[in-house]
Amino acid sequence: MVQPILTQQLGIFSKHEINESIIEKFIKEIPYFSYEINLNEHNSYSKALVYPNFILNLNQPYNQIASSYTKNTQRNLEKAGKLNLQIKSGLSTKEFLDFYSSTEKNYSSIRLSTLEKLTNVGISSNSLTLYGVFSAEKNLIAGLCLLHACDTLTNLLPVSNAEGKASSAMFYLIDFLIRKEGDKFRTFDFEGSRIEGVARFYKGFGAVNHPYYTLKRLRPTFLISQ
Repeated sequence: MVQPILTQQLGIFSKHEINESIIEKFIKEIPYFSYEINLNEHNSYSKALVYPNFILNLNQPYNQIASSYTKNTQRNLEKAGKLNLQIKSGLSTKEFLDFYSSTEKNYSSIRLSTLEKLTNVGISSNSLTLYGVFSAEKNLIAGLCLLHACDTLTNLLPVSNAEGKASSAMFYLIDFLIRKEGDKFRTFDFEGSRIEGVARFYKGFGAVNHPYYTLKRLRPTFLISQ
């Protein structure tokens, strides 16, 4: 059993306090020899791996949020602002995923097929918006599948090609979304990364680490061949 695609955190949800005893009971009910699942940030568990997740509080004026940007973020925004980049929303699933798959080579065709179905459902239910950043030459150089649900924006599937990274296109897009959507939502969930450069990018906008917890249990060697 593995975590469902595009679902960073699951686990136990309750209006009551969740303690380790409850989590232990939950784990004992998992009917698999082998699994890797992510609990949510409210499921603190001492035996789990702790992974970072970065959250930005949007419940404040844009100018106040922008004042907390790091100098590196400010420099990248200044650079991108001089390049005549254009941001467009409402990209088609095909346009977005063609770009994504051409940039992120580790996605198999089967996984992309599932991703296509999920994206189409999200768009049809008005829960997802596909954004693109285009160069001055009208080339797509960065994209983002953005989830908007309840009071949270989620940085669900970001992607930049080499030109997009050199142009700081994702800096430009995230800042645009904070300015455009910030007063409609309470938080911007960047989702986590253990890659230092990516984590630094998220923290550069003032996001704070809200870790989540991962449980791993590997299938015994004598069962792998069965």
